[in-house]
Amino acid sequence: MNQNPIPVMVRIHSVITDLTVPLPPDEEPDMTMLFPGAGNEEAPARETVSCAVTGRMTSDPDYLRVSYSEREDMGFSDDTTTTIYYKKSEPGVVTMVRTGGVSTAIRFSDKEPRQVVSYNTGVIPVDFVIHTNKIRNNLTEKGGELILDYDLEIRGARTQRTLLRLRVTPEADA
Repeated sequence: MNQNPIPVMVRIHSVITDLTVPLPPDEEPDMTMLFPGAGNEEAPARETVSCAVTGRMTSDPDYLRVSYSEREDMGFSDDTTTTIYYKKSEPGVVTMVRTGGVSTAIRFSDKEPRQVVSYNTGVIPVDFVIHTNKIRNNLTEKGGELILDYDLEIRGARTQRTLLRLRVTPEADA
């Protein structure tokens, strides 16, 4: 177990679908949207972000953490840091903490999929619900992939679906 930070490359691919704008019936959001070339990623109700950033990974006997700095082209201010972590004995429960220009702590859970979240935008806090549809987590100290499929719910209405894929590779292997 390594408690010293390991430099990593984090490849992020996110597909955000606006659920308030109806999609054609044959374009239901699904996991294939995470893979370039699958489906129609240019649908007007979708936003796709793909980028690679450097970050760091730490691991102790209980937790694995991956941290990286957000960028403006990712939809955040340059001073926002995201840390994703999970308890190794519970890979189906993942926490995402953002600090800096925006701040929040979001818990994704396959056991308790509906989680209330407060998101501080820097202007006002916004409360909403995250509903986890699916978690696929095979992150280890050697790298791996985390896929989060979740809906954002405001006042009981699902307004946005996000499919987020993080591929983490130690920089020595990148």
